[in-house]
Amino acid sequence: MVMNSNINEYLFNHCVSPDPIIHERNGIIVHKHKNEIEIQVRDENNTYLFSKYRVFGKPDMKYRYEKGSSMQLYNSYSITLDTNEYKQVYITEGEFDCLALYQYLKKEIPVVSSTGGCNSWKDEWTKMLAGYEVIICFDTDTAGKKASLELYKKLLGKVKNVSIIKLIGGYNDICEQIHDTNTFSTIQVVPTELSLMFGVIKTKASLNRVQGYIENDIADIFYRDKLLDIISAIYRDKFREKPVLATIDNDIEIVKQVPITHFLDFRGGVCKCIFHSDTNPSLYYNDFNSKYPNTVKCYACGRFADVIDVIMEMQNKDFKGAIEYLRGGANTQ
Repeated sequence: MVMNSNINEYLFNHCVSPDPIIHERNGIIVHKHKNEIEIQVRDENNTYLFSKYRVFGKPDMKYRYEKGSSMQLYNSYSITLDTNEYKQVYITEGEFDCLALYQYLKKEIPVVSSTGGCNSWKDEWTKMLAGYEVIICFDTDTAGKKASLELYKKLLGKVKNVSIIKLIGGYNDICEQIHDTNTFSTIQVVPTELSLMFGVIKTKASLNRVQGYIENDIADIFYRDKLLDIISAIYRDKFREKPVLATIDNDIEIVKQVPITHFLDFRGGVCKCIFHSDTNPSLYYNDFNSKYPNTVKCYACGRFADVIDVIMEMQNKDFKGAIEYLRGGANTQ
C-alpha cells in the first residue's frame, strides 16, 4: 500500500475510523501538529506500557519509540478476553493490520502482532499461545513470506497447531484488502495438518511421509523449499549418525580463538543475523575483551553463538566439519 503524508487518508486506508473518539478507544491518537500517529501499547491486562509513533514526512524514519520501551505483543489483551470455542488466534505483521482484522472479526477471535516488526518474536509470547490454533497472516511480499516461515518454525510443537495463510486477490496486506473489498479472503499455503504431522515424526518412515506431503501438496515453491529445509534439519538432528570427534578439548579451545570477524562483516560491531531472516542488523559481536569473548548475540531472534556455531551455520557443516574447517583457519594465524 502506498503511504500518504496526509494522516486522515492514511487512517482511512488502514481501516481506522475518522471519528477521534472511536480510534482513541482503540489506542490510536493523531498528533497533526507533530505529523505523527500515536499507537498505544498495552499488556495482556490492558495496562498502558508505552507508545509507538508512525512518523510522516521523514524519509529516514518510519516509526519511533518512546525511550525505555521494549518489544511487546500488541493487542495481547484480546487473548485475555478470548471466548471463541475453536481457540484460534491470528498473528499479523503490524499494528494497523492487527486492529483492522480484529475489528473485522468483531473482536470474537484474538489478533496480535509484535511491536518489533515481523522478524521479532519472544518465547514468552509462545507460552501465551499454548493450546491455540495459530494462524499466521503476514504481508505477501518476500520479507513477509520469509518472516512467516521463521515464526512458523518457532511455534512448531509449542502450540496446538499452526498454519500460514495468504491473502487472495493480489493484496499485499490485510488493511488493503479489507479497505478495498470489505472482506478477509485467504488461502492456506502451509496447512494446519502439516504442523500436526511434524509433531509425530518419530521414525525415518514418518519423516519420509511428511517430506512426501510437502513435495506433493505444498503448491507455493518458496514455502515448499523452506519446509523441506526443516525436514533436512530434523533428519540431521534425529537420524543421521553422529560422528565421533577425533580431537581433544584443547583443540576445540584453539579453534574457538579464530576471530568471527574473519567470516562476518561487522559494521560498528553489528551485522545482519545469519540465524534468521534479518532485514535490520541485529547480530552483535563480543570482542576478545568482553565477558564472552569472540561470540555473537542476536537481539532479534535471541541466538547466542561462538565461532564453531557460526561456521556450522554459514558452511552447512556438522560440528566435526566446522572444527576441521577452523583448524585450517587457526593454522594460518
